[in-house]
Amino acid sequence: ALSPRAPAGPRGLRPAVRGEGEDQALTDLKVPVRFEHQGVTVDFGVVQEKEEVYTAKLTVTAGEKVTGLALSLPVGGEVDSVTGAGWQQDGDTLVLEPDRDLEVGESLVLTFTAHGRAQAPRTCRSTRGECAVV
Repeated sequence: ALSPRAPAGPRGLRPAVRGEGEDQALTDLKVPVRFEHQGVTVDFGVVQEKEEVYTAKLTVTAGEKVTGLALSLPVGGEVDSVTGAGWQQDGDTLVLEPDRDLEVGESLVLTFTAHGRAQAPRTCRSTRGECAVV
């Protein structure tokens, strides 16, 4: 007997089946991670990873005017450099302070290079309030 199949969704795609390999899919760093709260969206993705050094890109987009933005997020390893913002690392937390405000719809791209293993953050905080994974 044939087993029932899930109905096809948009473009004939079927929903993913949960089970073996699920944990790997949740931590796949090739897929951007998005955080959003109170008009601030942060997309995170690893753009380069070689041995124990990786470079990550954050795209911060304002859904409303944002002044004095500071973001903090968990980071894997020791950060070596950041472009696009002032920064400091406190243990496993990277604090980023861009030197400019964002207008509605404006984006800011930040990159950082770290020694260690890349880990997609699941949480972040901003001066606009808590960030949540969406």
